[in-house]
Amino acid sequence: MLGLPALAQSTSPLMEVSCEREAECLARLNGLAKREGELLFLRLENGKSEIYLDDRQACKDDNASDCVKYKLRAYRPDQKLFVVGYSLYEGSGANVVSAKSGRTVFLTNLPVFSPNGRFFAAADSDPHYERKYEIAVWSFVSGKAKQEFTYSTPKTAREESWEVLGWDGNDRIKLKVGIPDDAYEMQESETKLVRTKQGWKLNWPLPNSK
Repeated sequence: MLGLPALAQSTSPLMEVSCEREAECLARLNGLAKREGELLFLRLENGKSEIYLDDRQACKDDNASDCVKYKLRAYRPDQKLFVVGYSLYEGSGANVVSAKSGRTVFLTNLPVFSPNGRFFAAADSDPHYERKYEIAVWSFVSGKAKQEFTYSTPKTAREESWEVLGWDGNDRIKLKVGIPDDAYEMQESETKLVRTKQGWKLNWPLPNSK
């Protein structure tokens, strides 16, 4: 049975942590996360650990089915969320993990959080797998993920390519969409997703070609 290393308890309030190099995040998280070789441990509020196991040898051996490497990329104390990036033999993405419950949202891109940390948005642009959505927005309430909004390319339309450019305040998301024209040249436009009293509304920049 695998013996789990003890993680030190955090003794002071944490500010938002984000990093390119995992070691920087680990150094700033006061024991909320720890790495031992190919094992990444995330401490949950119930004292248990969420564990991510790399298979770096599979990557070196060109074993596409088993190749995976994880890297802690951020911690959001406002919602108590970890962001764990991953890379596969082909493709990459991120997991957003609740420290309250261990529940996870699986993404094919890094999430982009609103300034107040209440929401995060992501685009699914992975060309290797069937997309579940083009743009989606989530929140976490009491450790439970809630999908606030999702949009997919209409089945009768040409394939769209979306990108989250960032947030403009807490209720507006800046987006970019590319749609091929009749010559299959990508035509790009910027638009926005706005939170209204009736919910999130996508402001469509141009009609999709039929």
